[in-house]
Amino acid sequence: MKNLLTLTTLLLFVGTLNASMIRPFDDLGVLTSACDDVIIATVEKNLFELRDEFQNYSWQFNIHKSYKGNFSENEKLTIGAIGGASTRVSKVVYGEYHFEVGKTYMLFISKNEYEVWKPITLAYYNYEVQNLNNSEYLVPTLEALSSCTTLGSEPLFALNSSNMNTQLEAFIASNYQGNWKDKFVRADIPLENFYPELKAPPAHCTHLFGTAPSNCGGAVQGARWTGFPGSAVEMHMNTPVQSDKTNAFSLATNGINNMTANYGGINITDQGSVSTAFSPACTGGSALETDFQTYMSGVNSGRAILSIWDDPCSEIDDLVGCGGTLAVGGHFAFGCGSTHVHDGLDWRTAIYGYIIMNNGTGACQSDANFTIVLEHEYTHALSIGHVDPSFGTANMNPSCCNSIGALDISCLDYTYPPPGAVPVTWLGLDIDKRTTSNVISWQTATEVNNDFFEVQYSIDGTDFLTIHRTDGAGNKNDLSTYSFEDFDHLGTKSYYRIKQVDFDGQFSYSDVKSITRRKLETEVSLYPNPVNESLNIQTDLNNVDLRIVDALGKVYVANLSNLSDQNGVMDVSHLNPGVYFLEINRGSERSIHTFVRK
Repeated sequence: MKNLLTLTTLLLFVGTLNASMIRPFDDLGVLTSACDDVIIATVEKNLFELRDEFQNYSWQFNIHKSYKGNFSENEKLTIGAIGGASTRVSKVVYGEYHFEVGKTYMLFISKNEYEVWKPITLAYYNYEVQNLNNSEYLVPTLEALSSCTTLGSEPLFALNSSNMNTQLEAFIASNYQGNWKDKFVRADIPLENFYPELKAPPAHCTHLFGTAPSNCGGAVQGARWTGFPGSAVEMHMNTPVQSDKTNAFSLATNGINNMTANYGGINITDQGSVSTAFSPACTGGSALETDFQTYMSGVNSGRAILSIWDDPCSEIDDLVGCGGTLAVGGHFAFGCGSTHVHDGLDWRTAIYGYIIMNNGTGACQSDANFTIVLEHEYTHALSIGHVDPSFGTANMNPSCCNSIGALDISCLDYTYPPPGAVPVTWLGLDIDKRTTSNVISWQTATEVNNDFFEVQYSIDGTDFLTIHRTDGAGNKNDLSTYSFEDFDHLGTKSYYRIKQVDFDGQFSYSDVKSITRRKLETEVSLYPNPVNESLNIQTDLNNVDLRIVDALGKVYVANLSNLSDQNGVMDVSHLNPGVYFLEINRGSERSIHTFVRK
């Protein structure tokens, strides 16, 4: 990074990201009494339009019911987000809400001093109205389920819509003096029944800024700091200190030392209190606007992380009885025009980071837990996302409070490799097209502690599926050559990469390579789509082979009836609900078409 980084450059290329920590309320009754209203509303419009001028995301709702009487039926309400974007800049808030047009939600909302309504705890406690087996439920959104919460918090659950309506009305009518019981509104249906994707846990390590905007020309794996471990990122403490945790500086030092001791590939240095305090102008109600960018560009040329105490711009809702958002943490990163390559993938380049501690967090957390919250938020500032609890205990679980563990270390070591031996020295990956197959071949110059390779395939270059595994050489200091012939994935364009896995479970990737095959020129029409039982296919069906493939690569037989040269009906009633691909093959030509089984 150049020493003189102008504000104009920042405005052209920078993206920002927040992350949140939520301490849930004791029950939904306490939540109801803490918020200003509970509404049932449908999203009518997405008010965001990508343009040169930065704009926050926002949505227009049509109110169906206001439990506390702040709105009338069919009244319109606009709810905005903290995050937003322009064609050259983006601001993403980890744990924030995003709504979809046409969907209906139950939201617990509050109004701030500027008469702005918003959900009381970002995405947490946002429920989507869903129907299952002819019954209506209120289901936590996927964003709510991925929110950070304090350790020991009861996981979110689906609500019986009718029971929730009855108990809410009675509880509010009693002026919150009624005997609220979550068990009376809880639906004993696993969330996996509403979200099949939850049945397969996400990857162990996640990274903030997971996908680039479309104008970037493709997906970007995440964001990371460059220059580690040679160049340091300075950790600075703003003044005054957290009012309800006067030893916050020393606790932050403990957290920085813990991270330095465990993460061998980073280089963060404790600089203590800043020489000149950052006093935000709170433009737009945020401490992270233009004046923050200007201030940070002058701290170690922007290569720094700043701890901001007591939420100076009140952009985090105040805690209610220690319930609510404890802290947020994240980073600014360059946009699409300035990415770098790590482990064969494109990454955004982080510029500077921050954490904001909510006022009241110190009084609600012991010194030990306060330190762990700091470590968690500092790790977000290093661009690391959450580790799903299904993989085990970690500081980066979306629940507080766990100390740094092996899962955290492996994520940091992957993102910022410690100095030492490279597990595999890649010499290249090649894809050759044959009449009925694609041949994938790769070479290594050296291998250290290398257990095996996986050949991975993708139809879009983003989501990869393992299609083959072969043993590695273990430890070898000369040329090794491997190959695999793929007869099954012959779409118009196919992407491949090789995943290398060590004996200790750590892994790396080769570059991604693609191959293009000639597309069937015949037009294809599938209807209805989504489909329940019978899918109509309209195309030239002479001398073609058909097969159905699910998202995991499982192949199903395509049975056609009412067949003519141009039409056929395919029975899909035996398929589970989900996304499928219909492959139409004629000789070496192939076309792939997507349909959804309801």
